[in-house]
Amino acid sequence: MAFEKLWSLSGRRRSRLIVAIDEANALEDVSSTLSKVEESAAGVKFGFPALLTLGPDKMRSVMQEWKERFYFLADYKVADIPHICGVILEQLKGLGFDGATVHVFQRGIEGLDVFKAPELVAVLAMSHRSPALDEGFEANLAYAKAARISGAVVGASKWRFIESAKRSGLVIFSPGVGAQGSELGSALQKGADFEIVGRSIILSQDVRSAAEKAAEAHRRTLNL
Repeated sequence: MAFEKLWSLSGRRRSRLIVAIDEANALEDVSSTLSKVEESAAGVKFGFPALLTLGPDKMRSVMQEWKERFYFLADYKVADIPHICGVILEQLKGLGFDGATVHVFQRGIEGLDVFKAPELVAVLAMSHRSPALDEGFEANLAYAKAARISGAVVGASKWRFIESAKRSGLVIFSPGVGAQGSELGSALQKGADFEIVGRSIILSQDVRSAAEKAAEAHRRTLNL
């Protein structure tokens, strides 16, 4: 089953929340931040700011400590020749990541050794205006399916693309909720499986309460 760990944590917490932790204040004491969202979030997304702030050794240590309590998604949008993609993804898995975002417009992903990589999530439509990706959405979606990628990133405001990806059977991760304007639960209503929320939680004066508010919105939306 694709994303089995993520679905298990989601079921236990009755939440479809993945918290993006890339802000400096949240990374100063990342374990404290994780403890505040532990009861509300099934997953955590780390991007380049987290890696550059923490460094690989600290990041590995953090994920090792918390690996039973979160699904860790590497958001580095890997896009290179197949060999380099493979090298990067193998290293991300070695750090402790469960999943990783990849671009597919460059093709070549189908040749990767999936046993050496985290679970792959294809970036099909970003949360901001991304015309080049949006115009190629259907072709990239078909390619992701052919390459046996099980997950997709589709921005929360791009409902038509969410619905299309859902019909294809992919697990959909939707960023753009909160600070970027989409309401909590709105992407889930259109068929997304998980919502990625960052600044509206992490920059809140009460991170714990903000994370729980997001989880509660998901429970109401999906009757969890």
